[in-house]
Amino acid sequence: MHTQTTAERLLSALRAATVALAACATLACTQDAQTDAEHGHEHAHADEGPGPRSLTIGGRRLLVYIEHPHLVRGADADFLVHLSILASGEPVRAGTATLSIGDTRLEAKAPKHDGLFVPRGAAPQAGTFAGKLSVQCGEASEEFDLGQIVVHADAPAAESAAQAEASEEPAGAVSFLLEQQWQVKLLSTLAAPATIADRVRVPVRIETQDGAQAIISSSVAGRLSTEGGRALPRMGETLRAGQTVGVVEPPLSATDVAQLAALRTEFDLKAVEAAQRMAEARESVRFAELELARQRALREQQLGRQQQLEEAERGLALARAAEAAAQAAQTALDEARKARGDGPAGTSRPLVAPADGTVVEVAAAAGQSVAAGEALFKTVDMKRLRVTAFLPETQVRRLLAVDELELSVAALPGSTLKFSPSTAWLAARFDEASRTLPVHVDFEAPDPLWKAGMTGELAMRTGETRAAVAVPLEAVIQDQGLSTAWVMVSGETFVRRVLELGAKDGTMVQVLSGLAVGERVATRGANLVRLASMAPEGFGHGHAR
Repeated sequence: MHTQTTAERLLSALRAATVALAACATLACTQDAQTDAEHGHEHAHADEGPGPRSLTIGGRRLLVYIEHPHLVRGADADFLVHLSILASGEPVRAGTATLSIGDTRLEAKAPKHDGLFVPRGAAPQAGTFAGKLSVQCGEASEEFDLGQIVVHADAPAAESAAQAEASEEPAGAVSFLLEQQWQVKLLSTLAAPATIADRVRVPVRIETQDGAQAIISSSVAGRLSTEGGRALPRMGETLRAGQTVGVVEPPLSATDVAQLAALRTEFDLKAVEAAQRMAEARESVRFAELELARQRALREQQLGRQQQLEEAERGLALARAAEAAAQAAQTALDEARKARGDGPAGTSRPLVAPADGTVVEVAAAAGQSVAAGEALFKTVDMKRLRVTAFLPETQVRRLLAVDELELSVAALPGSTLKFSPSTAWLAARFDEASRTLPVHVDFEAPDPLWKAGMTGELAMRTGETRAAVAVPLEAVIQDQGLSTAWVMVSGETFVRRVLELGAKDGTMVQVLSGLAVGERVATRGANLVRLASMAPEGFGHGHAR
């Protein structure tokens, strides 16, 4: 007995899923047909006269798909004008459509239903006439050149022309009616030349820079306490470089306490003496200033001598020098008092933040005994970030041509940062597990939303390619390992094309083969066209009458 392999079981499951999807698509199309019938949507059919003609035109704002029979002089005909809004994929829901055949004007003053206008009438003369369509609506107003329209002299001539023009549909053609396109808001675009930036895209992670971390520790062993009544730092608190965050009081013996008490007494006596000298110096300055003013007044009245005035000036200079010396002594004592600390014996040592940063680790509490050099708090400067990209070894050579780096992260869609290649630097060796070369860029976070731990993508531009044919990336569908696109050969008919792709950027891709300039391809909703191709019986019917 044959036992199914894992691959065979997976293939069977895939086939079953495909059949289920096709069944769902068929059911959806049956419902679409019922909806069309309720709207009374008519379509040209071969059993109603000569075979229909169709024309698809893409304008600036509208996509037009027109169906009409081969025209006979004097015979009324319906022109089925389907109008889609290119920007949204929705039908035109209001307005007028005027079709001109030479001097004959046929007007539909309102849509028969959403997206369908039906101008009706007859051309009075046989011949070849210029055709035009004018659309006036709220969504967009536009005129279209329909080329030459032939009006036949009689029905046999029209029948003969229809038979001559009859052609088979392209191989693999898929019908995807406009009513279905409007439901899914299918979008399309033209294949066209474009300039595409060549980019290597690699995954990245964001970390903090090496120098962004700082440790707050004590230079002495002792008991940790708060400083100036302020609480110790908490997780998430931001500190400034030089900020005092606490104090450490080292342990002292009884002898140390006695000696320090004696020194404090001596220090206090010196402080009293300095204050006294400062007061005396200020009083001497005041007296010298008064004496100088008195001698100047006497001299002005010719009552004093020049020698007495000069002695008064000299006395003021000496008094001010003495005041400056007393001030310097007072300042030195004040600085010593600050350095002395607030511990029981004046030996407290301040804990100072060495750099700006946010507290990320707290390893101590007030009253705790700490050792010299023990890490008590850890801070990180969250603004100083590093992006690390992992470049596959097969792409390393392309680094030589990089002219721009662009960073994007999943957590901040739409936000990107650009860097010069000169800011990047390479790791010393390859990562052996992933066979990638780490590429680093240090940068300053532009706002607080950029965080360490984010993941994203780094696009490294290596130049530009002038693509003769290009389409949006959204138009490319991966199908059984092949890159494909669905080309609109008429307003309701698509064919699958296998593409050979070239350079690509974030939005566009170069097409080396499989498409020509001017061909219209499905973008949004292209995968639904692919699903329609899996159930042609469900999607291939005509409009309900």
